Amino acid sequence: MKRFKRFMKWATVMFAFSVVFSFCITSQAAERKKGVVYVNPLNYISVLKMRMEENSFSSFSVYYAEKGDYIADVKTSKKNLRAEVTDQTNSSDSGDATITLYSAKEGNYTVSFNVRKIDGSVRGTYKMKVYCTKNSFIYNKIMLNKTAVYQSRTKKSGDTTTRSVKSNYKISSGLKSAKLKVTPNKGYSITGITVISVDKNGNYSYKTIKNGKKINLSQKYEYEGRSTGSYKMRSARKITYVYISYKDKYLGSSVKYSITKTHGVKEIKKVTKRANRQTSTSYSKVPAADIKLSAY
Repeated sequence: MKRFKRFMKWATVMFAFSVVFSFCITSQAAERKKGVVYVNPLNYISVLKMRMEENSFSSFSVYYAEKGDYIADVKTSKKNLRAEVTDQTNSSDSGDATITLYSAKEGNYTVSFNVRKIDGSVRGTYKMKVYCTKNSFIYNKIMLNKTAVYQSRTKKSGDTTTRSVKSNYKISSGLKSAKLKVTPNKGYSITGITVISVDKNGNYSYKTIKNGKKINLSQKYEYEGRSTGSYKMRSARKITYVYISYKDKYLGSSVKYSITKTHGVKEIKKVTKRANRQTSTSYSKVPAADIKLSAY
């Protein structure tokens, strides 16, 4: 229980494109309503499911409906998951609480609890589905032919688990094509791969392939030219840009890349579906990718 007391709240940094041509939210932003309890809210929409890693802590928030509300009767479906209210504030009309979890073993769990009013009566009963896996990385391994360019690793020793990622995207400059295979971690599925490469004429080539198929690799530097003093200049690498579409079957979230000419030129369209079922769409003319395979 001491580990619960030492647990600190953590924040998730959302990934965004470094250069975006245009961006639009296809779902309206929600607002917090008075008299409503929100559990694990994302944009003020309750999300009654979450991921966490084996042998680690995680937490979720509960926003109260009224002053005086509090959480009681916290239970878990299995002994390998512990749950405890570690923070509770209700000095105003918009109080909140944090329920912290510790999982000793991977598996599917349920956390149930009541939100009670100031007089002790039950305002509502809630159940949070918890999907615990060995690690939360999307990809387990990415192979280019027989070479692993990405590998996520999990090492458990007693009550300590170490998680790491090893990657090396440097490839042979003479390689023209290669088989690309992405193996996801538990609960994820790969739904498609989009590749941008530079052909021998210096033009961008856009392709969508199935997982495990061959991709064309860049054969020319993105930029080559001469300065006013006749010095040769070029980009440092031949880069092949790889975009990986995936779905999280536990949370229902997904990321899907496609090639479009919505704005008159070829660009990458990214549609993100979140666990609260809201979606956002962005477009990028300048390649920014999940993986950049580089030949020097």
